Amino acid sequence: MDGNTITREELYEEVWSTPVSRLAPKYNLSDVGFAKLCRRCNIPLPPRGYWAKLEAGQKIERTPLPIVEDEGEIRVHVPDPAEMAMKEKARMEVEKHEAQLPKIEVAETLRGCHQLVSTTNDAFQGAKKREDGLLHSPDDSQLSLLVSREQLRRSLLVMSALLRAFESLGHKVSAGPKIEINGQSVTLAIREATVKVEEEFDASKESIEGRYDFFSERKRKKQVPSGMLTVAVPEADAYWASGCRKQWKDTKTQQIENCLNAIVAGVLAIAEKKLEHELKEKQEAIRKDEEAKLQRQQAAERAKKREEQKQEQQKLEGLLAQASDLRHSREIREFVVYVRQARESKGSRIDVDSELGKYLAWAELQADRLDPTINSPKTILDEVIPDESSSPSFRRW
Repeated sequence: MDGNTITREELYEEVWSTPVSRLAPKYNLSDVGFAKLCRRCNIPLPPRGYWAKLEAGQKIERTPLPIVEDEGEIRVHVPDPAEMAMKEKARMEVEKHEAQLPKIEVAETLRGCHQLVSTTNDAFQGAKKREDGLLHSPDDSQLSLLVSREQLRRSLLVMSALLRAFESLGHKVSAGPKIEINGQSVTLAIREATVKVEEEFDASKESIEGRYDFFSERKRKKQVPSGMLTVAVPEADAYWASGCRKQWKDTKTQQIENCLNAIVAGVLAIAEKKLEHELKEKQEAIRKDEEAKLQRQQAAERAKKREEQKQEQQKLEGLLAQASDLRHSREIREFVVYVRQARESKGSRIDVDSELGKYLAWAELQADRLDPTINSPKTILDEVIPDESSSPSFRRW
């Protein structure tokens, strides 16, 4: 089992080791829904009395797991606990908002409808049909509608009821439509689904490919309006709106006109989520900015310490060099004294102009040069002579 999925074999083992009543909640399903899941995956369920016999210590044979094609590819979705928690929280928020709303009714006529609806109705009067039968949205439309001519009036009435409901709650409504809720902009859209149908056409006429075919009649498929409307909130597709309901559709038993309170409550819940996300984003931005600032400060402190350390190291190296020079200076002087004493012990003096005398004088000069306590004149050894590579070059004309 990896994260949010489980194999048929793993689910089969769970089904035969844990009662459905305890297993179904794990998958966010009812007992009936879980049984349907098992049937869909061709996983046999324990027969009646299985668990009672098992508790009584009886040995019962399991129904083998049927083999299916692509065994390894069949996987069952396991709802993520965090996702379930978010959905439950969103559901509770919607219920809270819905309980506070008065019943929203759809008017029977467009007379006196919302101004955005009136403007959009005028814009759609000259709208042309698309290939699938839905109307092209005019450039001057104030609302996001993608419906057929037959469903236009109904869509406008629904939108008018929703916009007036939001305004009655104190929220600003503008073209789009955009609803401003606590500083958050949420949009609405109404879409009509299309269905694929077969239609007969005269194949003796020129075909789509430009060829003539003289068979009597043929059938071809095309998309046509279904009459089924959907109210959608595009913002709910964002990751931060996880758990929020994204759309409300016409069904066989209920039309969107009966879902207006739920739609308004759902939009309010999405706006809350959006505001919550924006606040978290701001807090995260502040946190990152403070973290970056702290990192810059720490980097500056480290750079300062490295520079101090470098200077201290250079100072120490200078000290050690001076100590070494002083030691060498003393050793040279001791050497000079030793040579002089050695000559004097043999009864001879060293002539200052002799080769040895000049050498000892040079040695004393080097001892003075190395001695950090004496300000002796510099010698050629103290000069910095540039390398050949750093010498100025002269271009020959």
